[in-house]
Amino acid sequence: LELRELPGIVCLDRGVLGYKSHFNLASILTRQGNYSEAEQHLKQVVTEVPSFKDAWKHLADVLIRQNRIDEAKGLATQLCGRQELRSLGLNLMAHLARQLGDTANAALLIGTALQELPDDTETQIAWYRLAFEAGSVDQAETGFRNLLCREPQNIEARFDLGMVYLQSERENEAVEMFQKLTEQLPDFGVAYLRLGEAQLLAGQTDAARTSLRKAGNLEPSNETVKQLLHIIDNIDLSMIPQRECFKNLIPAKPYRSVQYSTSLIDH
Repeated sequence: LELRELPGIVCLDRGVLGYKSHFNLASILTRQGNYSEAEQHLKQVVTEVPSFKDAWKHLADVLIRQNRIDEAKGLATQLCGRQELRSLGLNLMAHLARQLGDTANAALLIGTALQELPDDTETQIAWYRLAFEAGSVDQAETGFRNLLCREPQNIEARFDLGMVYLQSERENEAVEMFQKLTEQLPDFGVAYLRLGEAQLLAGQTDAARTSLRKAGNLEPSNETVKQLLHIIDNIDLSMIPQRECFKNLIPAKPYRSVQYSTSLIDH
């Protein structure tokens, strides 16, 4: 769906779906790279429904994409001041600290959130991400697996477990995890991207081409997809070791999670 191709849907969608319309439009606009307009829709959502956590996450993501880090920090402080959103604010602060390479502060913030809300799923996920980045692969894998046993539909846990496999050179397990994710969310562009990467590293070139073309259809502005498709279509992969071919395009730790990409886009 492209708003520029179907401009009438803006008014139609707003009239039919209310605040959810603003949220859905923000996701489409973010896909198109129109962050400023997406931001306005998200602000409308959090004004109408202040308890809608996904809208706050998406708003934080849009600010980060525009490199407005100070405003994202201000948003995190605002969320920390509201008890029902405090864990979200602490996790956002920790996410920003991770992005800036301050792992110690990120761990402190997540540890605080865990003390206050030990059963909070998002905080647990953030803790396991930090564990993986610190080299505790077994702890991270066990944590994500346990979360999926309790919450089989949890997108973040499945995505992150797939990333653990992808970055640990366990390509076949990564393929299985991201394949399940694309079945769970058939419009999740980054899932097809990561599936394609895993398939490439596993030597499944034809399957990877199909996955990456699907990712390109869903996320036409994603440069990584374009680069990988260019490699597949223009290089004799039989002459080069797979991981050597793609190592500069496979995400390095710390990877970008979907936690602050509620629109399900990853660049």
